[in-house]
Amino acid sequence: MIEALSDCIDFYNISIRYLIRNSGFSKAICQLCADISSECATACEQLTGTCYQSCAQTCRECAEICHRITEVGSIIPVNAMLLH
Repeated sequence: MIEALSDCIDFYNISIRYLIRNSGFSKAICQLCADISSECATACEQLTGTCYQSCAQTCRECAEICHRITEVGSIIPVNAMLLH
């Protein structure tokens, strides 16, 4: 579990840096981040406790946002989608 959470944290940070500088690799990094987030959510769902269920929900939300970014290629249109 700790490894899955550590991977998520690392890729969240990497994704943010790639998106901020508008890297050509942003979509690929965000796809990987979505995959890692989904895996982490699945791992959290296997455990009992409110904190794990909350973690799973947050990871699922992150995976969804990362998938949206891969579809549009930028954080800016995703921000607009999140506001509606």
